[in-house]
Amino acid sequence: ALLKQRGKAAHLGIRPEDLAARAVDEYESWLPRVQSWHDYVDHTFWFMGHDPSVGFTRESFADDAFYHALAQLVIPRLNFMHPINIAYLTWTFSRPGVVVPEFMEAVGNHLVDGYLPMLDRCALCTVVWVFWKLHSPHQRLFEAVARELKRPVRMRSLAPRNFQNTL
Repeated sequence: ALLKQRGKAAHLGIRPEDLAARAVDEYESWLPRVQSWHDYVDHTFWFMGHDPSVGFTRESFADDAFYHALAQLVIPRLNFMHPINIAYLTWTFSRPGVVVPEFMEAVGNHLVDGYLPMLDRCALCTVVWVFWKLHSPHQRLFEAVARELKRPVRMRSLAPRNFQNTL
């Protein structure tokens, strides 16, 4: 709870790299039970919360230095993280608008290497939305997601909001 107070970690002398290492450990060491953002809130200490009447603001998330440190730590460790966790970790970059091109490229390349079927419908469509939101085109990823979305078993599971996120 202490880390959810903006600026508190820096005040305590905790570096962005230290927080990023903790974030990687959080997302590597557990598997989601309920595959939605609500399952992630308790594990995502760098999301400070938000006022629903205002929506997500930049102040709802950690600073840019944290995200840059996180990206550098995650890239070589993507194989140790569940693909759904990767989807929601990447989402946390999109809300504050932190773009780390090499991170986005690595995530896209990783997911197209056979991991897309492991994503539930929300995570799959969230990945597409995140790449769009961060203006990070990844042709191989978009083509692979399009193929995945057309599979009959996948198409039957999609909800209207999933289509909305992918269009």
